[in-house]
Amino acid sequence: MKIVNRNALVVIPQKPFWDWLLSVDEQFDLEEIEESGDFNVYLIPEFESEDDIVTYLEKNYDQIFTNELMDWYSEEDLWPKERSWDIFEDWFTIEAHSLIYDMPKVPLQKI
Repeated sequence: MKIVNRNALVVIPQKPFWDWLLSVDEQFDLEEIEESGDFNVYLIPEFESEDDIVTYLEKNYDQIFTNELMDWYSEEDLWPKERSWDIFEDWFTIEAHSLIYDMPKVPLQKI
């Protein structure tokens, strides 16, 4: 088992995100989604401190924001027009993890 030279970020949508999603499509079962705990994980460069992770996020949050919107609702015309760092922080909780173990013997694939 090897350690991957990355940090992992778990991105957990919060109430403002769910409010927006239900405003564009009422068919989502938020209770089921939240109970599943199955949220997106992003591998980012390896950092030594939480401050470094925040600095990285401040520069790259829009990629994550855009991906989260696309994963849940692909009609870009209905996405929020303003997607600032402050809104990102309101809409998502980020869990950072520093030790990422690669257990399988099969090489990682990017698809």
